[in-house]
Amino acid sequence: MKFQTYLLGVRTSFRGEALVEDLKKLGIHPEIVWGPEAQIDSELISNHTNQEYCNFTINRNIKKQEVACCLGHLRMYRRFSESETEWGFFLEDDAILVLDPTTLIGELPITNQPLHIFVHDGPGTDLKLWRRSSAELSNLKLVRKLDPQYGAYGYLLNRAAIREILDAKIDTYINTPDWPYLWPKKIHFYHSKTTYISHPSDTSMSIIGERLNEASRFVSLIPNPKRVMEGKQLGINLGFVFYKEIYLKSVRIIFQVFKRIRENHDS
Repeated sequence: MKFQTYLLGVRTSFRGEALVEDLKKLGIHPEIVWGPEAQIDSELISNHTNQEYCNFTINRNIKKQEVACCLGHLRMYRRFSESETEWGFFLEDDAILVLDPTTLIGELPITNQPLHIFVHDGPGTDLKLWRRSSAELSNLKLVRKLDPQYGAYGYLLNRAAIREILDAKIDTYINTPDWPYLWPKKIHFYHSKTTYISHPSDTSMSIIGERLNEASRFVSLIPNPKRVMEGKQLGINLGFVFYKEIYLKSVRIIFQVFKRIRENHDS
C-alpha cells in the first residue's frame, strides 16, 4: 500500500460512518484519529490559543473548536510520521466521497519535494503563468497553486511535507485549520482538476459552525510593510512574515493583473 488514510473525528459526535463504509468498498481502510474536544480538552486548547496572533492573521478571535480541529490534523500527521508509507490521505469525518481517488494516488511519485495535493472542491489561486508543475507530476491532472486551498476536508501530503510541517512546530501559532499562517514555505501546493472529495453545504451540522474570515477583505490583501513589523513583534520569523505579507500578496496582485490581461485578449 503506497498510502495510508486518516480520518479525523470527535469521539462523542462522530459523523463519518457513511464515509468509512464508502471507503471500505474501494479497499481503503481509514485509521480514525480522535481530535481534542472543545469542552473536555479546554485546558489543552487554551494552551494553544493566542488571540492576539489570530487577530493579526484573520482579524478576529479564533474559536476553540477551530483550535481543536487544527490540533486534530496535527495528530493525524504525527500518526502518519510513524508509518512507512510515502503518502497520507487526510479526511475530516463530514467529507463526502465523490470519486475513487486510488488511481490518482497510485500514480503519485516518491520524491524529496514536499507536496500538498488537494482533492476536494475548495477554491484557490492557480499558478499557470510563471510556475510549471514538477516534472514528476506533469502527467497528472493537477494544477499548481500559489498557496493552500480553502478547506481541510480532503487532501494528500507526502512524507517530505509532513517532515517540514512537524519540524515547523506550527502548533505554537494556531490561527485556523485551513490553513495555518506558518505553513512551511518549501511545500509545493497542487489541486486535482478532478473533484474526489466534497463537503456538506449545510453548516448546521458543522462542529466549528459558521466562520467569517475577515482576512479576505480587500485591505488585508494589499502588501503592507507595517504588518511585517507587527508580525515580528508577535515573535514570527522576520523572513517568513515578509514572505507572507509582501511576497505572496504581491504575487497574487500580479497574477490577477495578468489574468485580466489574458482574459481581455482571449475575448
